[in-house]
Amino acid sequence: MPVPHTSPPRVLLVEGPDDKHVVAHLCRNDALMPELPILDKGGISPLLKAIEAEVMAPSREAVGIMVDANDSPGNRWLAVANQLRKAGVNAPGQGARLACRSGGTAQDGFGNRSRRPERQRA
Repeated sequence: MPVPHTSPPRVLLVEGPDDKHVVAHLCRNDALMPELPILDKGGISPLLKAIEAEVMAPSREAVGIMVDANDSPGNRWLAVANQLRKAGVNAPGQGARLACRSGGTAQDGFGNRSRRPERQRA
């Protein structure tokens, strides 16, 4: 699925309408949460197929991905990580944890695109 040329800098991909509703509700009740489009991809298969295009979209700074892991969390993570790697993103291995800042948002620099390496901090 092509991504529009006027893509927002940050998006959150979710599997379905229930996920979108829950996240939208949580965001409305959290003053620290930045506004961003929540894209319902209509299931896990379409979401996985959309990852590369969403990551590579013009002016894209960040892509969040929220998936259900009811049956096999390890396999679900591997499916997402494989799609991220296809897009040139260094996805952490299975069992990795996101570091969070005090505001509750994921730490900057997680899963940076390999073609845009971050400078090392001393």
